[in-house]
Amino acid sequence: VLAMQRYAYFSDPAKIKDGHRHLEAVEALFAAFGAHLKIAFIDEEDGPEGRRYFSALIDRTCPMASKPGRLPSRQPKYRIELPGYPILGHGKSDNQNCAVIFARGEVLQRIDCNQ
Repeated sequence: VLAMQRYAYFSDPAKIKDGHRHLEAVEALFAAFGAHLKIAFIDEEDGPEGRRYFSALIDRTCPMASKPGRLPSRQPKYRIELPGYPILGHGKSDNQNCAVIFARGEVLQRIDCNQ
């Protein structure tokens, strides 16, 4: 499971410049690692109660879809609502928490890589 917190922003040209390059890089990762790769990210949704946050998971079997004004991106296989804003200010240690929900086993290894 790879934690890529900002994947949801890659399809929004207003939030990330050259987002199409990031999406192409993600597709290259799926082509290289196939069924072994799953990507967890933080998804947001505005509703009547305010902004809601989700930990979401995609893999290469997830369909591509496009929302109005956004680039096509993969639709999450799983979305788990979080109790609030997930990044509390500790930066590096909080960034990978969105992926822990989807990890299995007794031992987890976290490796920090610059995006």
